[in-house]
Amino acid sequence: MSVYATNQQSSPPFRTRFIDLETKTIVEGTTEQSFAALSYVWGNAKQVCLDKSTKPVLTAPGGLETFQADLPRTISDAMVVCKAVGERFLWVDALCIRQDDPEDKQLQIAAMGSIYGAASFTIVQASSS
Repeated sequence: MSVYATNQQSSPPFRTRFIDLETKTIVEGTTEQSFAALSYVWGNAKQVCLDKSTKPVLTAPGGLETFQADLPRTISDAMVVCKAVGERFLWVDALCIRQDDPEDKQLQIAAMGSIYGAASFTIVQASSS
């Protein structure tokens, strides 16, 4: 796992979602706020994602704890790193992009370069093993 300082925001603020590590929930926000991002390989294992069935739980206070056992270690480790350096918000594609909504998915994927560029830092996990 590697960490890279970014925060090269040159595009306008973008609305997206973040993991709020204090409330353990998925929240709405913009790339103007301080946040970290995670870039990683999903691998073949099924993982929890933001979709119609999980959104009500994940957006409720403490909702992320419901899926804690199903989170890939890469995401859990990134959450630990963020807490250790005092970063409250983390952007992770699986949990911040609605995976079953083609419009949201297309919009968010198109903005990923801007999202990573606006992050205070990006944690990179280059392999799924």
